[in-house]
Amino acid sequence: MPWLPWALYALSFFCFVIVFRTHSLFWGGLGLLVALASMVWATLALMQARIESRSQNIGTLLGPEELARLRAQAEAKRSQAAASGQAAASEPESAAPGA
Repeated sequence: MPWLPWALYALSFFCFVIVFRTHSLFWGGLGLLVALASMVWATLALMQARIESRSQNIGTLLGPEELARLRAQAEAKRSQAAASGQAAASEPESAAPGA
């Protein structure tokens, strides 16, 4: 888990402490703005990390050449299986079982 979101949450906490302790309108407003910005940024960073951990690696996807090669292999296996099935069906049975 990255440390950046947690550091930003800590920054927003300290900004809220400053907001509640200060008597200056400027420091209070600045503290609120920084706290809000850091909380939004931290939440977006956590969401990005979650999405990246769940996404599929683009390198594992097959390209068009690889897909064409796999289709050709599957078609060759199907035609070979069909040819061997037809050859077995055309051979006469030599002896019936139990005869």
